[in-house]
Formats: sequence, structure tokens, C-alpha cells
Amino acid sequence: MAANEIKAKNLYSLNMKNGCLYETIITTQNLKGEYNAAPMGVVCKNQDEVVLYLYEGTKTLNNIQNTSTFAVNITQDPLIFTETILGDVSPDLFEDYKSFPVLKNVDGFFLVKNIAKKDVVRKDHLGESHLFIITAQVQEIVKNREYVIPLNRGIYAVIESLVHYTRIDMVDDEKQFIYWRRIKEMNRVAQKVGSSDDKKSMQRIIGAIKEKVGDLDEKFKERIN
Repeated sequence: MAANEIKAKNLYSLNMKNGCLYETIITTQNLKGEYNAAPMGVVCKNQDEVVLYLYEGTKTLNNIQNTSTFAVNITQDPLIFTETILGDVSPDLFEDYKSFPVLKNVDGFFLVKNIAKKDVVRKDHLGESHLFIITAQVQEIVKNREYVIPLNRGIYAVIESLVHYTRIDMVDDEKQFIYWRRIKEMNRVAQKVGSSDDKKSMQRIIGAIKEKVGDLDEKFKERIN
């Protein structure tokens, strides 16, 4: 272990909360030893378990099915997220930690072993797809800095909504409708992936908007529907 690495006790020491979804980079390897990295939301189930929702046909799912192991990398670097979405990550960005591929220069990571898999059929506006629910046991946690904050979209939804709140009574109806539609989307995000405080904050913001400018769902009901 390098001098700057800090062993952590459990997921709570990474400031993760039960039921919240965090944006991470999952690193895996195939049976040939080739590395792969993919941005992925990870749900904290409890202090020692995480849940992933993976679609059929992805490299990440195939590698996990073949090796039953993966690493969860925690970072706030936008370039790492962008690079792993837009193209293959350079091999130079990886390093090997106890036979696990992890990313260099991340805030922390944890090693995971697959313990359960469930195949479900999901139907939404995009059609029907096969979804695999992976429940996995955390084996080891390493922090590369003392204080690690995993990304959760809930707080950003709250901040964005607060910005719109401060302006929603200063604009014309067209702009007000746009702000309200954005706030409703931010509320959907917070309710889906955010913490209990994020969800409470969004409800307070929506209530404050109603007091400030009235019932916007009623005002824009013809456009919303």
C-alpha cells in the first residue's frame, strides 16, 4: 500500500448513505486481462454492500459475469467521466491493485465481489430491455485522500432548483414555464437518487414557489399535459 493510501472501514466512511445512488467509474477486466472502465451509478445498500443495474450486452456486465469481481472508483474529475463515456480509456490511466484494475489519481476506490444476480425485464418509453440487478459485497476500501465525497446528483438538483427559485418571479410566462419544467425534472432526480435531505429540500423549494408565484401546475396545465 502506498504511503498516501488510507484503509477505510466501510462505505459509510466514504460518506455514502443507504439507498442513495452515487456516480462512479466501474473498472473491470475480461478473461484475457484487458481492462475496461465505465461510468455507472452505484446504490449503497448498507455499509458493506452495493447494488448495480446493468443492461444486457455491456462490457461491464460481461466482465462481471465472467470474473465475479470489479472495482468502484470514486472521483469528481469531469474529464475522467467524459473520457470513459466518449471513448476507450488509455491503458496509462489504469493501475493494478491486488489483481484488480483501478484508475490512477482517483479520490478512492473499493474492491467488490459479485454475490447475487437477478435478471428482470424492464419496460419504459424506450421499449423492453433486459436488466441485471447485481448485489455485491465490498471486500476492501482504499482512500487516496482523507476526505472522500462520492458524487450524488441529488445535491446538484437542489442547487439548480434554488437558482431557478430566485429568478422565477422576475421573468415572463415563457421563461417561468421553462424554469418550472426544469425544477420538476430536478425534483424527479432528487426523489430517485438523492438523500432524504435532498428530497425534503426539493419539497420545501416547490412549496416556496407556490407561495411566491402561485400554483404553476395549474397555470401551465395545458402545456404540461
